[in-house]
Amino acid sequence: AGKQLWACSCMENRLRELKHDGERAEITVKPYEILTLKIC
Repeated sequence: AGKQLWACSCMENRLRELKHDGERAEITVKPYEILTLKIC
């Protein structure tokens, strides 16, 4: 718990923080979308 989940650019620059409950996150991905996530 206490970790942050971020959606990132392909260069791993943080774009927006995603909400989670410490164990799970609900993430919507569009068709053909490439999504980079960072846990820190």
